Amino acid sequence: MLSDSFYLVFVTAIVLSHRVETQVTFDGACPKLDVVGDFDLHRYLGLWYEIESYPAVFSSFASCTTANYSLLPDGNVRVINRSFNTSSKGFDMVDGTARLIEPLKRQAKLGVVFPATRFSRPVPDDGNYWVLDTDYTNYSIVWSCANFNDKSFQFLWHLNRRRQPSQSALAFVGHRIDSFGLERKFLQTAEQRNCPESSETSSMRPVRQPSPTRSSYYGK
Repeated sequence: MLSDSFYLVFVTAIVLSHRVETQVTFDGACPKLDVVGDFDLHRYLGLWYEIESYPAVFSSFASCTTANYSLLPDGNVRVINRSFNTSSKGFDMVDGTARLIEPLKRQAKLGVVFPATRFSRPVPDDGNYWVLDTDYTNYSIVWSCANFNDKSFQFLWHLNRRRQPSQSALAFVGHRIDSFGLERKFLQTAEQRNCPESSETSSMRPVRQPSPTRSSYYGK
């Protein structure tokens, strides 16, 4: 579900409310990656915490970043990205929308737009928020990539239903990222400690989901 809608991927993404453009540049075009098929948007709704992400231009005072997704009457998704500003001691928030690029195909390619931001760009035809992997109940690996001349600019996020996942959970997600051939060395850990609660955050709890089916996520 932590903005430039051309590069931003859901907390997105995220992620997220302060991000403008990627700082991770790769030689060559964007790699061809598969996304989650038969994507269940309803199970994906709810609160996600940003755990790791590629570096980007954002507020140096942002912490405790979350992305919350809820269904709108028209079938699209409301996206609320929030972070705690350690300088002002208040919450910063950006409110946007997301839609499936090709709903009939049920692929996890979405277009995310934050119309209130001055950095907004048109959403690419194939979306700017790709869910590469998720079990809906624990983790999500979100990716976005844009080509520019002979370079590519990438975003990568690890989102989680838990604010502080276990070491075995982190290792599991790291292994999944490796399986896509993506560089983990650029990932930076998001600050999710000593996070204050508010009336808004306390109401944005994850939706109830079935028990995890991938026991290896917990290192068992």
